[in-house]
Amino acid sequence: VATSIISDFRDSSTSTGESAAVKPTQSQLINLVVVGLVTTAAVAASISALILETAAITIATGCICLLNSPVVMYKAKKLLALPFLRKEVDGLQQTKKLLRRDMKKLKEEVKSLEAQKRRYAGVERQLQHIALSQATSIDVIIGLVKDNEKTLDLMRDNLRQKVIEDIIGILIKHDSNTQRIDKVEAQL
Repeated sequence: VATSIISDFRDSSTSTGESAAVKPTQSQLINLVVVGLVTTAAVAASISALILETAAITIATGCICLLNSPVVMYKAKKLLALPFLRKEVDGLQQTKKLLRRDMKKLKEEVKSLEAQKRRYAGVERQLQHIALSQATSIDVIIGLVKDNEKTLDLMRDNLRQKVIEDIIGILIKHDSNTQRIDKVEAQL
């Protein structure tokens, strides 16, 4: 009886998606065998009592025992799954904690984004006001700002090149015998 229950457990666990690598421990198997033996002994005692004694109370208790034996074996089989279920529940609780932490971070990020949205809405209103006062559209102003950024980048590059040229000029003019550059040359 116990070996068929164990094989049923393995069959049901693989069909429900649990990995075949998860096996009951030795003590769990021993416990299941003991429950199976005690249940089988109780069934055998009930049947023998029904055969030997035909009293109403004996028939009633024997029938109750016969009806309870499959329930006992089913519950013993279900008890084998409890450690695995506990592990799954622990994993789900850990996932729940991680999701709560992530949700909290997302709420903070949403608040930050809403503050930026309000700030940008104010900037957009100011930009619309400027566009209306200049009798132009926002797209034209944005295009001008982008052109201005390109011009500023070109000016920065030009300034960098000018500074490099000045430094090279100072170094070339500088007397190679002396190791100092005087303050006037440094100011240039």
